[in-house]
Amino acid sequence: MVTKSQLMIRVLAGGYLSYLGGKLLMDAVKERPDNYIIFALAGLAFLVIGIFLLGKSAIKLQRKEYEDNSIIGQISDDEPEDKTKVKELEEVEQNPEKGGTDDESRNGI
Repeated sequence: MVTKSQLMIRVLAGGYLSYLGGKLLMDAVKERPDNYIIFALAGLAFLVIGIFLLGKSAIKLQRKEYEDNSIIGQISDDEPEDKTKVKELEEVEQNPEKGGTDDESRNGI
């Protein structure tokens, strides 16, 4: 799985390839050098690859389909996933009559 920083680099690379391909394509069509068809095809290829790379990486970033190696990501991974268990534990801590803990005052000691 890729990291967030790798996806950011892919987004930047895709944006640059798109810019480069668009610029090459526009210059080839506008100036019409001797082999403008080759330049136009190369520009179109760069543009398509750049848009694909940019789009795919941006979607993965938005959906959070990456490995989070940051400290904040590690802390959030340590939190329990089952919210019902957390609620039950909070209820037991707030209302000891429902069970779970032995208290000296309740045992009569």
